[in-house]
Amino acid sequence: MPDANDMDLVREFARNHSEAAFTELVRRHVNLVYSIARRCTGSDSDAKDVTQAVFVILARKAAGLRARTMLTGWLAETTRFTAACMLRTHARRHAREQEAYMQSILTDAAPADAWTRLAPHLEAGMAQLGERDRTLLTLRFYANKSGPEAAALLGIQEAAAHKRTARALEKLRKFFSQRGIELSAATIAAAVAANSVQAAPAGLAAAITAAALSGTAITTTAYLAATKAIAMTTIQKIAVTAALAVSVGVGIYQAKEAAKARADAQTLQQQQAPLAELIRQMQAERDKATNMLAWRDDELAKSKANNNELLRLRGEITQLKANENNASDQAATILLGKVNKIKQRIEATPGAKIPELHLATEEDWLQTAAKRLDSNIDYRRAMAHIRTLAKDKVASEFGKALNNYFQENKNQFPTDITQLKPFFKSPMDDAILQGWEIKSTDNFPLFKNVGKLMITENGAADFVFDSRHAVGDGWQSQKHLDCDPEQVSLFSTVVRAYEAANNGAKWNSGITSELLPYAKTPEQQNAIQNLMTSQSD
Repeated sequence: MPDANDMDLVREFARNHSEAAFTELVRRHVNLVYSIARRCTGSDSDAKDVTQAVFVILARKAAGLRARTMLTGWLAETTRFTAACMLRTHARRHAREQEAYMQSILTDAAPADAWTRLAPHLEAGMAQLGERDRTLLTLRFYANKSGPEAAALLGIQEAAAHKRTARALEKLRKFFSQRGIELSAATIAAAVAANSVQAAPAGLAAAITAAALSGTAITTTAYLAATKAIAMTTIQKIAVTAALAVSVGVGIYQAKEAAKARADAQTLQQQQAPLAELIRQMQAERDKATNMLAWRDDELAKSKANNNELLRLRGEITQLKANENNASDQAATILLGKVNKIKQRIEATPGAKIPELHLATEEDWLQTAAKRLDSNIDYRRAMAHIRTLAKDKVASEFGKALNNYFQENKNQFPTDITQLKPFFKSPMDDAILQGWEIKSTDNFPLFKNVGKLMITENGAADFVFDSRHAVGDGWQSQKHLDCDPEQVSLFSTVVRAYEAANNGAKWNSGITSELLPYAKTPEQQNAIQNLMTSQSD
């Protein structure tokens, strides 16, 4: 079996559930997956979770992989997706805990070692390459394949593989250069080949194999988050199925009782059809008015909070300007310097600048600059924050224009975003309109309460940290991160409580009901019940 190629082992596992085949796959690739996860998350514990989740996903999807799939590239790409969702989980938690404060001027040390400088940015650089280039570099420098071996695996000429490798390394060199890391392509290749794959912690391979083969339940935060990012449509199907399963017990009883009165109810409905239609219309108008009042109350509360914040910031600006020449008062210089750094980072980051940013006020920039800026992740959060503040203003204008459109078009939703142009109080820039579109909320469960249709962004500058806005009937406006890992965090907390109560023993049985005694809050209990329902279906 050690002589078999990767896809032969995958097919053997998919057909016969061969533990030996899967163990060999884990042995071959665990170091690669762990190393990429470690670079993406920056944490040993998170890297272990991501590594376990990736191989669990491989076990689940083994039967669906095509024969021509290059497993090394597939594992690398899946690891990046899984790690990205792990970062979303941490970002959500940190955002609630983070308080604005001012700090010393950011100081960046420039390590002498090339690998130390490359490692934090390597996976981001790999992600911006095309799929063929990523697969080739993964084979050459992650899996340490020679040029002829990589060419044979990809089914191309050795000369073509050599040229493609050189072009891909040059793209990486330019990527690092944009981030202030000036190294030659040869230096990058040598550093990556020597350091990209590290030994995974002892026992991790055995733990992964046991977890993947023990049952259908998945215990790690990373797998749940990765499943949401990679197969969102499957999650939606599972959610619908879960809801149906919860109601099936009540439905059986109600069906028996309803059968007795169905004939009478049908006759009564026919007699009251005109009245029922009138009541439906009145209820729709009432709901729309209620939604409008709720939205206006929310906007009023936001306005009051913003006014208080505005007065505070204006007071700070006045004080900062008054003390500008005072050597002891460096806060103003630091804050304004951080604003300039954020603007420079936006200009230097491809896709980070959006047309809505010209709507951001001075106070918006100062509020954003008050946040922590210690790392590249902090800068990404800051850029996402100023984009959100700017898009908040655009969403509010869309809500007002949509209400004006309803009044003149018998409450019909527009079919194209440009139909709203005459209804804005002030002209809306075409560049901004091109970034928004009308979508059905069927594919966005988090926004069901804004109506059947919504106005939302057609993309995100940063899929990890940017928020999505939605404007629908009744001027409702909401925003959420594109990937909501709340349930993932709840489930992970219960698993850790189980392990603590059982002397560190891992939960590998796959029986989700075993976790119920360790779910202490209603939210945790609901998360476990939802998972049990989805498994039973």
